[in-house]
Amino acid sequence: MDHNMMNSLRQLGQMGEQLQKMFGEDFMKRVMPNPANMSNVPNSPNIPGMGPDFSQFQNMWNWQDSKNPRTDLYQTRNELIAVFEIPGLERSSDVKVGVEPYRLYVRGQYSIRYSGVAEDQFHLTERQRGAFERDIPLPVRVIANKARASYRQGLLEVRMIKDEGSKGIGKNNYLSIDFE
Repeated sequence: MDHNMMNSLRQLGQMGEQLQKMFGEDFMKRVMPNPANMSNVPNSPNIPGMGPDFSQFQNMWNWQDSKNPRTDLYQTRNELIAVFEIPGLERSSDVKVGVEPYRLYVRGQYSIRYSGVAEDQFHLTERQRGAFERDIPLPVRVIANKARASYRQGLLEVRMIKDEGSKGIGKNNYLSIDFE
């Protein structure tokens, strides 16, 4: 998939997230047809990913089923705090956190390791596997080089100090993570 397509899909996903915030978590479930009943929808579009099984398309709207970690972002008087739900990380090299004055992103790999268990031995596998990525535009400017991150009990917390006075362009700052 090319870079422009990925950016478009990311923007579409962010728009879906905003719609969920405005109209509630189950908004997309109310507007999107049920895949099992898709054949009954008159003049349903014949678009790749929109046939009887369009789970890839639906996953853009359902963050719980996607590989993007669920996230809370809130602010206090002096800080912006992001909390990412990323279970199973074992070491700081499993995740990379970057902070820019108006942007926060997290990239990494879910760590689900079973020693001695072959893939064909699984009867059910629902836990997240593989790469994850989350890119969040920040509502206020932060001081990138003063951001701090910690990981405890499956939650990655990133604390960023608000930058009330500076108007200059800051550089990207990769964070070291306090890993417990």
